[in-house]
Amino acid sequence: KCTNFPGQCVEVSYNGSTSVFNVSSFTTYVAEEFVISCPETLVESANMTQNVSAAGSCIKFGADNIELDCKGFTINYSQSEAGIGINMSGRRNVTARNCVLVQTNSSVTGGAYAFLLAGSNGSSIVNVSVTTSAANAISILASDATHVTIENSSFYNNDSRVFEITNFNHSRIFNNDIAGITNAAFFVTGGTNYSFLNNSINVST
Repeated sequence: KCTNFPGQCVEVSYNGSTSVFNVSSFTTYVAEEFVISCPETLVESANMTQNVSAAGSCIKFGADNIELDCKGFTINYSQSEAGIGINMSGRRNVTARNCVLVQTNSSVTGGAYAFLLAGSNGSSIVNVSVTTSAANAISILASDATHVTIENSSFYNNDSRVFEITNFNHSRIFNNDIAGITNAAFFVTGGTNYSFLNNSINVST
């Protein structure tokens, strides 16, 4: 990210080694890698560079049209209290990809959601892995969400619903692996023009 002159220097892209910026004038700029910790509110695209953990919630999208690339690093959320791993609520055209989310404390109560999408529009969840343990640790909790894509991901839920969806519109969930469940894989109420395609479900008995 750019520092020293916010607003004059805007990051265009970053691939893990090379940053590209648009600048509005010539001066001395400083570019530094954005290190994510918990809790964190993202207002620009970011790449994770290390594993992170949180007693409750970890990452919240605070701007539209940005992306979080976890680069395979782990977000260990709700370690001791209710919380959200990645909150995409109220945002437009945001993406989370290549993330590993882990919730290991089975005694946490009150809700421990890997992803929350309330009122989200155009959000994408791509190539993530979610493992949960608590009884109310829902992997994807979505309500009044539109044009959402969830693809090529894996979900292992010990004791909770995987997807709990209300008023899900014009959205797709496809090419996902769901395993270890003793509850419902999909709990859906309301919505139009959504599709669940090529999802593998392995139920524990």
